[in-house]
Amino acid sequence: MEYRKGPEFSQADIREVRDFLAGRRLKKYVLPPERLHVVNDGREHFLRISNGKTGEYPVRGSFLFKLLKWYAFPSRQIDRLSIDTVTSVLNDYLLAIPGGDVNVTVEDGEALSLTSRRYNELSDTEVLDCAERVGVASVSRNDYFMRVYSDTAYEVQPVPGDVCGIGYNVFNSETGFRSLSVRLFIRRYVCSNGAVVGMASGGERVHYGHPDMELRKFLEEQMRSGEEAMEDVGRLLVESAHRASGPMVEQVSARLRAIIGKKRTDGLLDEIGEDPTAYDLANSITSLAQGLDLRRRLQAEAIGGELLAPQEALDARTSEKFEHTLTEG
Repeated sequence: MEYRKGPEFSQADIREVRDFLAGRRLKKYVLPPERLHVVNDGREHFLRISNGKTGEYPVRGSFLFKLLKWYAFPSRQIDRLSIDTVTSVLNDYLLAIPGGDVNVTVEDGEALSLTSRRYNELSDTEVLDCAERVGVASVSRNDYFMRVYSDTAYEVQPVPGDVCGIGYNVFNSETGFRSLSVRLFIRRYVCSNGAVVGMASGGERVHYGHPDMELRKFLEEQMRSGEEAMEDVGRLLVESAHRASGPMVEQVSARLRAIIGKKRTDGLLDEIGEDPTAYDLANSITSLAQGLDLRRRLQAEAIGGELLAPQEALDARTSEKFEHTLTEG
């Protein structure tokens, strides 16, 4: 079953994304879920909104999968069900939503998202405003999340002549599919492969239950704190060129199979050969990632980042610095 989707941008110029965000037509409804009803015409779903007057809007995949996610329904099962069965499930789920009113967003005449009243929205435009303070190189965006690539702020050579730049990735979702977070992004200049690395545990915020402006303040604080983390990531990146990947291969293989399948994963590992360094394995994975859609690309590049700069190593360095500060104080 195919579902509608809005425009998708892959590492596009920020002006192109801003023009879309400024030009789109948004309608927002706050109403009880019993005023919502899903119907179909045999080919696709429509959301019927009864709010004084009745309107019908074609349903995008983001609306449908958000409602299914609300109840942990396995989205891969959708293709096994008839359109009438899916319609019935969606309507049952709408009626089962607790807690009063919900938020419905209609974008350019299509039902885009469904969130609870406790949802704290931080618009993609606001996120771009914050990110531009450190420079924005490009932006990827679809109905599910936005990923902002900053300009390079730090450079390192894991191998002589092989220069890598480190900057920020900022993630946001207006539709509730991702937390607000700031990560570091490693780009290998020679081939443009990229890897996503965390700065420290706790570096994200869900879009629920925060006072006004807290999410924006969190974003600004995370971007300010990133410079020191870049140095730590740079050191781990250099170490990765000499660190054996053996202990992580089995775990990496299992995660990669869930993204690209067993055949492609086995082929990638066979091409690398025996005893690759963490740097070699990460580069192979992130090279493959460039041909994937936005969601799977991010997943693969996060695996590459774990190989280059494991989260536990970053957390350990952060803890050491904190203890040193206490001692010095």
